[in-house]
Amino acid sequence: MPESYDEKHEYRNMAASDNETPMTTSGYPQKITHKKSNKKPVRQQKFLTKTRKKATKKFARVLLVIGVIVVIVFSGWVAVSLAAKPQTEPEPELDEPDDSVGEVLPEIPVSPLREEDGVTYLKIEEYEMILVNKEYSVPSDYGSGITEEAQQAFDSLKNAAAEDGYSIYVGSDYRSYETQKSIYNNKVAQRGEEEASRWSAKPGHSEHQLGLAFDVYGADYSHYLEQSFDTTPEFAWLKEHAAEYGFIIRYPKDKEWATGYGYEPWHIRYVGIEIAGIISKSGLCVEEYANLV
Repeated sequence: MPESYDEKHEYRNMAASDNETPMTTSGYPQKITHKKSNKKPVRQQKFLTKTRKKATKKFARVLLVIGVIVVIVFSGWVAVSLAAKPQTEPEPELDEPDDSVGEVLPEIPVSPLREEDGVTYLKIEEYEMILVNKEYSVPSDYGSGITEEAQQAFDSLKNAAAEDGYSIYVGSDYRSYETQKSIYNNKVAQRGEEEASRWSAKPGHSEHQLGLAFDVYGADYSHYLEQSFDTTPEFAWLKEHAAEYGFIIRYPKDKEWATGYGYEPWHIRYVGIEIAGIISKSGLCVEEYANLV
């Protein structure tokens, strides 16, 4: 039989009480939805916090170890690089010039050369001279005798020496190309080319062909064309006064490495008073002064 409303309602409540599941009004169990809590248990939170701290400390230790390794490796690389780099010796310090030693020579300018009609001209300061040596020559038809200017200068020199009590004579002055050729070939035949070239110029390379050179001697002819001429009083006078008249000792002592010729105290060359003064004051030969060697 159908139950009364009250009995049916009571039955539902009993069932709900027994099953702990609420029932709907239609008599079916009501679906229960459980809400999730955002709060974790206290024990679980403490565990997670402790775990994070341990991980942080461990990570820090790992970073420290890596940093130490990097520093060690870098230091080793630097040490190896420095050891492999070639060591250069420090440049020595230059001593300051000592004024007490003596007069410091002025810087010598480079003297330019120019050529005209086969003749080489050397400029020394604002003056020029014809350059003839083992490298530079003149044409075979150059020259015809001692130049008027050179002759006048020599006459003045000779007269001044005579006033001081010294006699200076000329043994040889102008030579043509052909004359020089004959002299040179004879010396080669006698001494060989190497030795002959120390004392005699090849044709075209002789200053005598310029008409500007004189081979001189003094009262004692035995010193003519001999290095012993530099022991005579006439040479001493020439060495002191030749530049005043425009002459230089063209092939000085200990200058063979620069001039190419042996020491010839008897050979004087007219270059003009200005250039003679410059060269004589410098203590250099022409090739040295002009930076040609």
